[in-house]
Amino acid sequence: MIGTATIDQYGVVITKMSNGYNRVYRISGFDTNMLTIQVVCQGDLKLSENIEKHPNISIVCNYESEKNIKIYFTDGESPVKILNIMDQKYSEGSDLVDDEGNIINPEAIDMTPSAELPPL
Repeated sequence: MIGTATIDQYGVVITKMSNGYNRVYRISGFDTNMLTIQVVCQGDLKLSENIEKHPNISIVCNYESEKNIKIYFTDGESPVKILNIMDQKYSEGSDLVDDEGNIINPEAIDMTPSAELPPL
């Protein structure tokens, strides 16, 4: 486990697996003591690649609506990443993941500026 956060009625856990890939979980059911754990995204997110130097990550949560709860996260080395933890688009069965459930294009969740300003 390299990072945890809570927002509204959800917990967020991010792990680094033995193969070096990362997994983002959404946990709910705290009010009923029947926890539900959902994998939101997994794959080569390049978080905590140097686990000795960056053993933990920073997570900021933002509640926008019931179906749009975003997390922004980074290890301080890789670009800030953004995920809607209520969205299933990076879950198994999606065309955005491979046969093992790993995100095909991990850079898709990088938060990078896409605007270029013309010179003055």
